[in-house]
Amino acid sequence: MGDPATLALYLKVMDEMYEDLQRQGVKPEMVLTFRGPSLALISTDRTDVPLDHEPHYDAIAAQIQTLLAKPGVRMEACSIAARLLQLDRKTLLPGIAFVGNTFVSQIGYQSKGFANIPIF
Repeated sequence: MGDPATLALYLKVMDEMYEDLQRQGVKPEMVLTFRGPSLALISTDRTDVPLDHEPHYDAIAAQIQTLLAKPGVRMEACSIAARLLQLDRKTLLPGIAFVGNTFVSQIGYQSKGFANIPIF
C-alpha cells in the first residue's frame, strides 16, 4: 500500500472494525503490520511528499495515534522494507515497533489464532 489517501481510509476502517468487535462483545486484539511502500507513509520524513498529499499524511498519523491508544492494539514495521527503502528508523511514527520481518511476525500471530486481513 503506497497511496496515502487509501491508507488513511483503511486505518479508519480498522478503527470501525475495533468498535464493531467491542459492540459484539469481543475484546479486540489487533496487530497492524506495515511493510513495503507503506513504510514511507508512516514516516515523519516528508521531504518528497507533494503538498496536496500532506493532509493524508496528517490523517494517517492521527489515526495511528487513535488506534494505538486503544487497548489491545499494536503496530509493527518491517526492518527489511526499511532497509530496502533506505528509511531512517528514527523517522517512524511513535508507537510503531520495528520487527525483523513482518511476514515471519504474521506467521507467528496466525499460529496463535489471529486472523489475517491483508490490505494491498
